[in-house]
Amino acid sequence: MARTRQERGEVIFNFDSLCDIITNVMAIMLVFALIAIMLMLGKTYRIKTPYARVAEKNPVFLECRNNRVVRVSETVTPDDPNYYFIFLPYRTVLVPREEWSGESVSRIQEADSKYNKLIESIDPRTQFAYFFVRPDSFQVYRVAREILWRADKEVGWTPREYADPIMFSPFGEPPEVDSGS
Repeated sequence: MARTRQERGEVIFNFDSLCDIITNVMAIMLVFALIAIMLMLGKTYRIKTPYARVAEKNPVFLECRNNRVVRVSETVTPDDPNYYFIFLPYRTVLVPREEWSGESVSRIQEADSKYNKLIESIDPRTQFAYFFVRPDSFQVYRVAREILWRADKEVGWTPREYADPIMFSPFGEPPEVDSGS
């Protein structure tokens, strides 16, 4: 009959806790090393931590769809190339046209784009940019937001499902500004 380890006088050790301690100590040392390297290089980094607050300024609405960005107008224009307007009691619904246009990621980075002209027209004391971002267009939103931040303009946004219409109503929620500092 085989004898158990305890009968043979063997001691059983479990090193799981020691491995956890070593892993955590190494992770902390790595963080300190990265901070020390950044300090030695003498560079400063601005890390934007977004937080939301209710806007006290007037929004300039934009939509990111099909990885393009376009301005959304609250006023009705029958010749709007991007939206059909549907009027319901106490609200206006914007439905995108199939031939929806807008500017691509590469185009909004050019100095003569419609997007950059719009940014120049935003008064930072009284206005801010507010985006409706569709699931397929987060990349163009991030570039557009960065351009606005570089111009010292405030930005707000809300994610929207692709099929959700844009509705304007006097009873809607006030837009919020995302502070990126």
